[in-house]
Amino acid sequence: MPTLKGDTTRQDLVVFGATGVTGSYVVRLALEEGLSVRAAVRSPHKLPTDLASHERLDVVRVDVTDAAAVDRAIEGTTMVFAALGYKGRPDSPILLPFVRQVVQSMRDHGARRFVYQASGFNTTPRQPSSGLVRLLLRRVVGWVIGVQPLWNEHDAAIRFLVEEARDLDWTVTRPGRLSDGASQGALTARQSPGGGVRYRDLADFSLQAARTGAHARSSPFVGYA
Repeated sequence: MPTLKGDTTRQDLVVFGATGVTGSYVVRLALEEGLSVRAAVRSPHKLPTDLASHERLDVVRVDVTDAAAVDRAIEGTTMVFAALGYKGRPDSPILLPFVRQVVQSMRDHGARRFVYQASGFNTTPRQPSSGLVRLLLRRVVGWVIGVQPLWNEHDAAIRFLVEEARDLDWTVTRPGRLSDGASQGALTARQSPGGGVRYRDLADFSLQAARTGAHARSSPFVGYA
């Protein structure tokens, strides 16, 4: 089990969901690029062993429903990435309260950039619908795989960022079907949904968005050129 260091020195990036597929790739790529990283995770033992022992990785146990724990994880960082993997709870939403706390903590501690992973089925206030066929497809697919509550939560989080977080450089990625495997090249921001993408390539796109501020205050679909 990794040591929970809880380092209070400044870290470049905090990753919520670091034991997930995208999150673990973000951690790995950031460390390869020489960044110091804080992994905010619910189950530290799920971190890959080679990552958990890295000298520039600070591991902290965080329940994202605990506002104080989220705040402590963000303190001392400059960039925030979040990809939270669960199916959503219509009776007790998690993502909007979490995003609200992230934004408040970023303001309080001086972090500027936030990259949040949603899905290619999510909409934004500026682009409420991608057509009737896609709307119907979202309802069918969401019902079949049981993630409609999650997508509804993502929609609410995106709406909050658009309407209430104009002072921060946030980016919401909206990938299509995700799969693991070797890189297929660089992803680009798109105005319409793209095809399937690799987790690793999405992680690289997300990390560069956090580092450079590219796509600030936007919610691009992502796909291969």
